[in-house]
Amino acid sequence: MSSQPELSPTDWVREQTERILAQGTTEGVEILDRPVVLFTTTGAQSGKARYVPLMRVEEGGKYVMVASKGGDPKHPSWYFNVKANPAVTVQDGDKVTSGTAREIDVAERDH
Repeated sequence: MSSQPELSPTDWVREQTERILAQGTTEGVEILDRPVVLFTTTGAQSGKARYVPLMRVEEGGKYVMVASKGGDPKHPSWYFNVKANPAVTVQDGDKVTSGTAREIDVAERDH
C-alpha cells in the first residue's frame, strides 16, 4: 500500500475528502443531508491506498459500505478494490478504526 492515499478524480468526491482531511474530522460533511465517514481502501490492481467517502451507515460499532453508486446497476470501482483487499480503515468524526470488509448475507441486508 502506498504511504499517502490517492484522492478521487471525481470533483465532488475529491472536494469532500479534502474537506475531511483539512478539518481532521468527518463532522459537518454530508451526502444528501446524511453524515459521511471516510474509508481507506487498497486498489485491486494498483495496490495504492484510496480514500472513499460514504454515507455513514453504522450499528453497534460496525459500518456498512453501501456499493450503490447512486442507484446505478453497476458497482462503484471501490467495490472491486474491497473485494480484492478487504482490509479497510474508517474515519468517523476524528476517530479512525481498522477492519476487514465482507459481503453481507441476505438476512443482514434485509435488516
